[in-house]
Amino acid sequence: MAEETSGEIFTPDYYIRRGLQYVGNNEQEAIRNFTLAINIDPKNADAYFLRGDSFFSLGKYDEAVKDFGKVIELNSKDAAAYYNRALAYYELGKFDEAIRDATRAIEIVPSYAYAYCCRGNCYYKQEKFSKAIQDYSKAIEIDPNYHEAYRNRGNAYYQTEKYSKAIADYTKAILLDPKDAASYHNRGKAKYFMGDLAGAKEDIELAHQLYPPLPDFETISNHLLLMLKKK
Repeated sequence: MAEETSGEIFTPDYYIRRGLQYVGNNEQEAIRNFTLAINIDPKNADAYFLRGDSFFSLGKYDEAVKDFGKVIELNSKDAAAYYNRALAYYELGKFDEAIRDATRAIEIVPSYAYAYCCRGNCYYKQEKFSKAIQDYSKAIEIDPNYHEAYRNRGNAYYQTEKYSKAIADYTKAILLDPKDAASYHNRGKAKYFMGDLAGAKEDIELAHQLYPPLPDFETISNHLLLMLKKK
């Protein structure tokens, strides 16, 4: 049922359109409008989905989980809702729940590269690095230019001391995003363990230039400089 004010009818679509105007700059107002749409039509999946996104943007992950859950209740084959709820669960540290939802998203859409990467991130957090690598590799197979998947697979290789493979992945991530300070930093650490001290120092310094608040920059840089002097 639509609301009517001064002869003008306000439908759920009206409030959704108005809410979308606030997304990215005033999420609270976006939420207010999406809620008005839901009040008129409690089965409007689009309004729940969009409100869930806005809650996620505000870091209100529990609320996001509820809204994406409502979308799934209304449409059990909405892969994006499963994926987004997986992201919210991930932020809440509920990795088993996130894995379950990411897996469901993949079952619905087997080419869902983002869902593979999300599940890989969960396995990484659980220190199941071989499973994480498998999922990152599948994401890369689907999307060969998936920057985050290369960087994250590099991190998993680094954790398993496969430094040459980690370096190759960080290098690819840097090619896709030359301003990726984290990949420079992590490639530098991998180079250190491979005995490439000069390369390690160069990467760490590049990472610092791209991201000055880099943790422990001075300590790492001075240590590498000392090691180079000893060679």
